[in-house]
Amino acid sequence: MTTPNDPRPYAHCASPIVRYRASLAFGFLACLICADADAVRASQGGARADGRIEVADRSPEHDSQILKDYQDALNGQAQILAAQADREYKHLDDFLNRVIWGLGILGGAAVGVFAWFLGSTRREIQKSIRQHLDAQVQQAIEQKTSSLHQELRSTQAQLTQEHDRFKDALQLLERVNEVIQEGERILIEGEGATSPALRLQQYELAERTFRKAVQLDERHAVAYVGLGKALKRIGKEMTSDHERRRVLQLAIDATSQAISFNPTYDRAFYNRACYKALIGRPAPEVVADLKQAIGLFELNAVFAGLDPDFVGVRSDPAFAALMSNHRERPDLVKGSGQESSTATRSDLQAE
Repeated sequence: MTTPNDPRPYAHCASPIVRYRASLAFGFLACLICADADAVRASQGGARADGRIEVADRSPEHDSQILKDYQDALNGQAQILAAQADREYKHLDDFLNRVIWGLGILGGAAVGVFAWFLGSTRREIQKSIRQHLDAQVQQAIEQKTSSLHQELRSTQAQLTQEHDRFKDALQLLERVNEVIQEGERILIEGEGATSPALRLQQYELAERTFRKAVQLDERHAVAYVGLGKALKRIGKEMTSDHERRRVLQLAIDATSQAISFNPTYDRAFYNRACYKALIGRPAPEVVADLKQAIGLFELNAVFAGLDPDFVGVRSDPAFAALMSNHRERPDLVKGSGQESSTATRSDLQAE
């Protein structure tokens, strides 16, 4: 920063380059002034013996005038150099302004290109991420769909197997029921036979028929009850007491099997009570089974009151007490609608 009173003749120049060139010019002029001063001294003085120049005496006013003239010359030269430097600096300044303007344009264009590239890259990245996520979602959907299809096929296969098993079981049940009905028909024919030999023959045929039903379905309670009925009738046809008791015990075992497969089957309890009474088991055992049968189906009390199989236990107090509880029940007798004969009982009734 310069001031108007700055003694340097080039100090008012704004450009550093101009000030530098002006300082060089000023130094060069100073050298010239010194050379001129030496020449003046040589012309005004004589040379000494040692070769030095002897300067004649001068007045101070004369020296001041010489310095002033040189200073004016230097100032004029400095002003010329400063004007020239200002012109050159102006050209340089214009050039720099154009360079800065051009760089600004290039910078703006570069920023625009970068922004465009950045935006395009961002869109590409977003697109790539979206495509990646879509691919993952699609893959997850396909995997889940494939898993569901496999589960569905497995479930369909299981349902098909269950349907086939149910169909086979239904067919087997129908077949077993047909065999049981055949055995019941044979029993009825045997009870209608007049010859003991013919009756025994029919009962043994019924036994084989019911055993066939048991072989078809070894857990069919009705088949075991039918087998017990056939064995009981065979035992009653036996002349040997030992054989009769043996066959009746087989009938008890058959009804016990039926109870193990169906504990709520009242006919099995009723029939076992009959067989126990016929074989001479203790009355409490007979009453216990009969009580179970009546508890499951109350009409069994009516059947027991009329059934000749219980003749051997009718005098027992427990049996009498059980029967007395249902003796004054005309609604039960009316509801049964059956005769006392065991040969005429329907399938709804016990043995």
